[in-house]
Parts: sequence; structure tokens; C-alpha cells
Amino acid sequence: MKLAALAVLSLCGAALSGPPDRGPERPAPHLNSPNGLVGFELARDEANRLAYTVTLGRDVVVEPSSLGVIVDGKNLAAGSVIAGIDRYAIDEKYAWLGFVVGRR
Repeated sequence: MKLAALAVLSLCGAALSGPPDRGPERPAPHLNSPNGLVGFELARDEANRLAYTVTLGRDVVVEPSSLGVIVDGKNLAAGSVIAGIDRYAIDEKYAWLGFVVGRR
């Protein structure tokens, strides 16, 4: 689920502005884990709200779920659109307490 949380934050940061209609030629953003087992898709639901789905292999493990942040009763994602994705890779090492010197 860490992948889903990171993907949601990454996609939301890059995808919440732009034209209101992404058109049929632009598929919904889809991310896969490095081994391809976990998938994340960001799309619009029937009510034209941002929604996400998470898969594990061929199985859907999180059904399409609304995406938003509610502050003082207002959904900050209301009216947002999927404008695009900026893809990049991160390969970091960090200190680890114990016998192992570094972890990825």
C-alpha cells in the first residue's frame, strides 16, 4: 500500500491542472511497481470525480475509490483534471540501524 500512497501523491502533484477533458486518445495514468505485481490507476468515476484503483497481479485489491482531500468541508480535488504525468526513477540508499550498512 506504500506504493499506492506514493503514487497518489505523485500523480496528484503533477496531474491536478489542465484542460477539463483528456479525450479518448489519452488513457488513464497507470503505474506499476518495479516487479510489475502492484498496479495503480488514476481515472474519473461516473460522477466525473478523480478515482483510483489498485491491482495485485490480475486481481483488483482496491475497487475504484474517490480521491480527494477534505478541508473545512470542502473537497480540494473537486474540479481537478488529469493533465499528464512526469515519469522519473529514484534509486536511494539510506542508513539502517543494525547489522546492515545500507538499504535500498
